Amino acid sequence: DENTQDETESGSNVTETQGNSPDTNAGDKSTVRGDGGRSPLAEHFDAFRSLGIMHRALLESAPSEIPESDPLARWIDDVHSILDTGYGDQDIGYGKQQADRSAVSISEYREEYGTGDRVTDFESLSVASPSKAITALLNDSLAELSSWVVPVTPETDVPLPVIVESEAELERARDLLAEFPAEPDTLLKDSGSEATVEKKSDDHQKEETCDLEEHSSEDTDHEIGSATPVEEVRGVTDSIAEALREAGYTDITDLQEATDQELTAIEGVPEGRVQLIRAAVGRGD
Repeated sequence: DENTQDETESGSNVTETQGNSPDTNAGDKSTVRGDGGRSPLAEHFDAFRSLGIMHRALLESAPSEIPESDPLARWIDDVHSILDTGYGDQDIGYGKQQADRSAVSISEYREEYGTGDRVTDFESLSVASPSKAITALLNDSLAELSSWVVPVTPETDVPLPVIVESEAELERARDLLAEFPAEPDTLLKDSGSEATVEKKSDDHQKEETCDLEEHSSEDTDHEIGSATPVEEVRGVTDSIAEALREAGYTDITDLQEATDQELTAIEGVPEGRVQLIRAAVGRGD
């Protein structure tokens, strides 16, 4: 069944409430193929669906269950809500809106403006590629990761994070999420010969730079040198920094010279976190 398969693969059901996520092929009551019609709703839905798929892969690759109180779990739930039950000013999420109020066929739209299983040519919003750290973290668990995208905020032009690690990062991520429209138009409205929503330039489909392996906006301006302590390395939380120091790793040089196996062997340092750290510091000469 095409609808069931798409729903399973959509990633919008990241909180594992199977059967409650929006039907990703609903709304296939008509087609837009061949008429050049662009749908902001379909594109918002598919961009957030892509982020949800990365979240699902993250949950499946986690070495242990993420507590519901964890900022990351709550962020994943927020992204699920904007697709499904509604977030902020939404009555329902993008997925259910696509099913309930759009005459645009999402499967035909993906054929026309994407690969057939996802939209890749976005007209009404900007998107960004996953960061190198996210790619390193999920590359083994999500096929063709480089072709997935995260939505970019319409006002501040910032890619939404995949990961959050603190209450402050969650609050910032929620501020970014609030920039997206509650009900995108089902089709672009023409004004003369120009659409009312302009396509962002290609350089906006950039690599994600604000993913929350970065600790804060202030930290992103800090240059990492050979003497940088482990606490200031992206991806290193306070508890992981303590575990690294107890094992004799005190600065970035120590991390660069260590093998992934050595770091993973340290109690309290999960393999997924080692991949984030490696993406941030690289390897020694």
